Amino acid sequence: MKYSRQILILPLLMMPLMGCSTTSEEAPSNSEAVATNPLPRPSDVVNNLQELCDFVDYGIFNHWDYVTVTLENYSIENLDLELAKVYWTAQLVDINPMISGKLFGDRLTIYFDYRPEQALLSAATENAYDHGRDVTYIPYVPVRDESFTDFAYKNFPISVDVTTSDQLWYCLDQRHRPLPTPGSKAETYLEQCEDILRSIVDDSMTGEEKIRAIYDWGSYALTYDLEAAIRSTSDAIAATYDAFYLEGVLDNQRGVCDAFSKLFTLLANMEGIVCKRVIGPSFSQYRNPVIGSVGHAWNLVQVNGQWYTIDPTGSNAIFQNEGVGATSHFFYLVDENKHLDFYGNGYRRYAYPEIDSNLDYQYFTKTHYDPLQVPSSANDLIMDNMDEFINYLTFAKSLPTNDDFPHLSAEVIINFETGSDFNAELDRGMTTSGWGSSWQGANRFNDITGRFVAFLR
Repeated sequence: MKYSRQILILPLLMMPLMGCSTTSEEAPSNSEAVATNPLPRPSDVVNNLQELCDFVDYGIFNHWDYVTVTLENYSIENLDLELAKVYWTAQLVDINPMISGKLFGDRLTIYFDYRPEQALLSAATENAYDHGRDVTYIPYVPVRDESFTDFAYKNFPISVDVTTSDQLWYCLDQRHRPLPTPGSKAETYLEQCEDILRSIVDDSMTGEEKIRAIYDWGSYALTYDLEAAIRSTSDAIAATYDAFYLEGVLDNQRGVCDAFSKLFTLLANMEGIVCKRVIGPSFSQYRNPVIGSVGHAWNLVQVNGQWYTIDPTGSNAIFQNEGVGATSHFFYLVDENKHLDFYGNGYRRYAYPEIDSNLDYQYFTKTHYDPLQVPSSANDLIMDNMDEFINYLTFAKSLPTNDDFPHLSAEVIINFETGSDFNAELDRGMTTSGWGSSWQGANRFNDITGRFVAFLR
């Protein structure tokens, strides 16, 4: 079950693994896709887990009952274990369908047990959290008008018929142009995503600037659905909530990591930026994965030819007690090891082993809070002394608010000795910068990472 958050660790019921032992029965053959513009068919002769999962996703995309593949230079000693790895690698297995399998020599059949179709539920009953606009956020002045349609995805060479929300995002994740069925969810959501992109990016931006705009948009437009996560004690329950699908984030602006990562890969690839959704179990379960256990979903994105890890679920740091959220860039274009080290003991992927995400964009060094100043270390987001911190807070105090952005949030790295009472130092900085000692909002300071995050107003 892929839904996690920095602040959330939930005990879940383990779903039964339905793998079957090897028999001598003859395996059935694969079905054929009947769409006018089908998803390109991968080879059913597979050499590794990724190739197997590509064919599994192909079968689920077409709603087959099973797929059969021939294993070549790929041995499976423990079928149950391999099926669990499929669960944590194939993008469309997710929480629906459940899978089981039989192995006949070098022929493997994986069966899909789809859950009954039903109207998705919305778990949230409270109003959304108040979201803080980051101090460094620069309001976008739209360049694309309402008639703009020349999105990069429309130049993808292969067109694929899509109807469901999962077919839509998976099609874009695989770098194909979706052709939505008229009146379908896919058509509605593709049009909605075009509207979003018209309002936050344009073609004058670099790839990194577009990624930043999409990431920051999600931080203030979307809310983590904590109630759906708490209630979903099994995959069967999770599959009934919209928070795990595009339906949640696009219809109700709420979701868990499944939905955040799906929407991110959809929006990024629509702009022509190579982005992959990945899922994985906790680091402790990586060698012995379990179907239905707690895991996470996030993304790999390519910027300037380099791969980075990015986690859109972590874009909003929710302070549960205060009911507010501050924009967070701690997992923005980072080295995968950072994601492993600091995110709930880490989540590890089996997917795309050829992709090395071992670079860190260094957001806090490269980002400057005052665009009118010449960029220098004096106005980056690394606070080397209290005076720099006060200057940052003073700049934040000068920013206007409006109906679209009524709240503000701060996020910096404290790189100086804070003394034994950081709260007293913080109060001094707030008073000096004009906020007052009884300033409104929550704050968090992590002594290990040096990161200070605050909801200011």
